[in-house]
Amino acid sequence: MDTLIGIKGKDFIVLGADSYCINSIIKLRNDDNTKFYDINGKKCLLLGGSVGDRTQFGEYIRKNIHLYQYQNSTDMYVKSFAFYTRKQLAYYLRRNPYEVNCLIAGHDNQSGYQLYWCDYLSNMDAVNKGAHGYGGYLANAILDKYYHENITLEEALLTFKKCFEELKKRFLLTQISYELRIMYDDKIETQYVTV
Repeated sequence: MDTLIGIKGKDFIVLGADSYCINSIIKLRNDDNTKFYDINGKKCLLLGGSVGDRTQFGEYIRKNIHLYQYQNSTDMYVKSFAFYTRKQLAYYLRRNPYEVNCLIAGHDNQSGYQLYWCDYLSNMDAVNKGAHGYGGYLANAILDKYYHENITLEEALLTFKKCFEELKKRFLLTQISYELRIMYDDKIETQYVTV
């Protein structure tokens, strides 16, 4: 029941997720912060799925990226980070699958800002906008309508607000509290939004 949304502009990325922890028909928490995994201030992994899979897979990826950087004395490119995450999902798909959907974002000097969409079956693609979860069915239509190639940060935040208002009005679950990660100028800023 998670809602994950991402928009990439020329010099920024905005990621958003509802702040609820839900199991079946039970709301467990209203302030869940286990969906975002910031890595070195330049990369972010946004996960949706059951809280156990999210936590285990997110920590596994974060710790292995740190191990790679420690062993090689270099930072991993965003594209390499995305493909590593996809490879791990594919590896565990036939063993002990993690049922998580991902939005992978980051910035490096080689390729600038990048956003990747990856589902629990390890299908992945580089995208400019994307959404996961049941809320994604409604959010994708709004992203298609308001996204354009030269979108500014203000327009992206307004598009997120329109997505959140549409979810509040039409989605079965009441999702009124969201957490945003705004990546720009080589930093990640956190905002909390209540609709």
